[in-house]
Amino acid sequence: MSSGTAAGRRGDPAPVTVRDLLSLPCLAPAEVAAGAAGLDRPVRWVHVSELLDISRWLIGGEFLLTTGMKLREISPAQQRAYAESLVRSGLAALGLELFLWLQEPPAPLVEVFEKAGVPLLVWRADLRFGAITEEVTRRLLERRGSGPRIDEAELTEELLSGNVLEPLLADRLEAAGLEMNQWCTVMVFARVSRSGGQDASPPGPELVSAVRSAVPPARSGSGPLHAARLGCSSRGRLVKVVLTGPSPEALLAGCNRAAEAVRQAAGFAPGLRLLWGVGRPRRSLHELPGALREAVAVMRFRARTRHDRAVDLDEIRLARLLLATPPTELRQFVQEELGPVLALPPAEAQELKRTLEALLQANFNVSAAAQRLHLRRQSLYRRMRKLTALLGPGLDRCERRATLLLALRAHELLWSDGDDPRDALASY
Repeated sequence: MSSGTAAGRRGDPAPVTVRDLLSLPCLAPAEVAAGAAGLDRPVRWVHVSELLDISRWLIGGEFLLTTGMKLREISPAQQRAYAESLVRSGLAALGLELFLWLQEPPAPLVEVFEKAGVPLLVWRADLRFGAITEEVTRRLLERRGSGPRIDEAELTEELLSGNVLEPLLADRLEAAGLEMNQWCTVMVFARVSRSGGQDASPPGPELVSAVRSAVPPARSGSGPLHAARLGCSSRGRLVKVVLTGPSPEALLAGCNRAAEAVRQAAGFAPGLRLLWGVGRPRRSLHELPGALREAVAVMRFRARTRHDRAVDLDEIRLARLLLATPPTELRQFVQEELGPVLALPPAEAQELKRTLEALLQANFNVSAAAQRLHLRRQSLYRRMRKLTALLGPGLDRCERRATLLLALRAHELLWSDGDDPRDALASY
């Protein structure tokens, strides 16, 4: 059953069409370069993406926005394949900016969209996609309205608070026209310094817009194949997203795809990067507060890494283990294993912690660790001698290395100020 059919049974008005969106002020300068016959195609959601394989994430009815940055780098045959994949996905329309990367729409796109009757809209100006996605989303939600309007941030905070009974949460979702699939979890997003520090600033509206654009709402009856959104909130220092999906594997894969899409769309300053964490998939809504704690723990681990890799279940399991350990025991464990290093001046301690992390990640392969740290081998050997002097012998044993890695992760979770990780959510 489509989301449009479900909406119709609730007595909603006709769906928003591409033609309706062209009346919005933010879309006024648009030209219809192809597919004018399809201007009455219904629009289900709006996305922003430069990915050439974005079609595998679409479920039909999307209004896709792109700058064409990647299109100029591929051949006409590849451009045609890109356009055909979008048509097959059931795309409602494609919006293409002709400003920085392209001056004219690629001929293969024009031919494919004209033949399929799918609108190709172009703008010959520098656009603010964030403003467009917000305005289009607002129009879509207003037209779909099912009963009283529900504030999404308020609903999200209720889902994560642990203070509302599950039957009442289910009623709130139904009133909002949303439906939980078989599994649910929580993602958290933050902007952090590339130097590895804590959150650089509270989440701005552009990050929230990117999240909402990349993760469609879990509309009743839509049956999404990937992760869909039950709620999103930016209250506090993090963007928190409650997601649902048909299986743990599909949910986690969808979370990683969503994170990649958000990272592509968010457009951060050179000194910042997008960081995210994911909690273990749950079967019921009342387990979401636990998923939130896990997601924050995973994000804190990732804050210390240099690469934005995909989240996996091993990372989440480690977060669960550390969160289940009383903070006083965690601090004692960290002090026993890393105390001599942590007692050094902050800059030197940070340097040796990064060195130990790189060595552990490289399984003590000196060449690989030196490359990761951008050091000469001689410099790394000097640091290794210092680590041995501070931490003692036995760094060649698997058990010792596992203990040190666990201590590093526990220290990351506790940060450097001794916060209780289970109380750290108070400021979020």
